[in-house]
Amino acid sequence: MPAKSHKSCGKKTTDKKGSVYLITSKKGAHILGKTTGPLNHRLNQYRHAIKTGQGEGQKIIKYYRKPGNDFGKAKVKVLFQSSNPKKLEKEKAKYMPKYKKNGLNTKK
Repeated sequence: MPAKSHKSCGKKTTDKKGSVYLITSKKGAHILGKTTGPLNHRLNQYRHAIKTGQGEGQKIIKYYRKPGNDFGKAKVKVLFQSSNPKKLEKEKAKYMPKYKKNGLNTKK
């Protein structure tokens, strides 16, 4: 399948691969994540959780529900793609130390 630009990040992606991704807010807060499905589906899950205030990642939800923290203005970057979930987890673990300081990844 040919790669295509992802609507949210402009990066060449394929819908059948999983991704390790980085979402960076205008204020520099990071979400480092992985998905085994299409990235646009995962981004829609974030949007829904932020809108409703419910779901996993309450730290992310609370952050983006505050005035001035617009999820729609966050930058999305694909760091790695694979169809192999173990490779995705391994790659995410490599990036975690770099983005932990300003991270929103805890579920509290």
